[in-house]
Amino acid sequence: MNNELTTQAIMDAIATVEHPEIASTLTELGMVGDIEINNGSEVKLTLRLPTMGVPPQIIDFLLNSIAAAIQPIGITGLSYDVEEMDDAAKQNFFGLAQAGWKL
Repeated sequence: MNNELTTQAIMDAIATVEHPEIASTLTELGMVGDIEINNGSEVKLTLRLPTMGVPPQIIDFLLNSIAAAIQPIGITGLSYDVEEMDDAAKQNFFGLAQAGWKL
């Protein structure tokens, strides 16, 4: 386990998580922000969604994917807040979504 977890190490781990329907990572899509490390091995982050109408199953899938990516670097817990992206982030998200839609 890494004794000095940093927000950059966590973002680097999350940067490997690809969106299930778009050929881009969650970080490229601007879906992850505001990372806090608590008690040395617990992470709280903000999951940013393009719309608050994202089904709970998709949110759970994204969070489970993030948890799986950060567990190997020593993270023992994940908590989160959910917020809607601002207009600029939505524009970036939908541009990447249109270019990289897998279905």
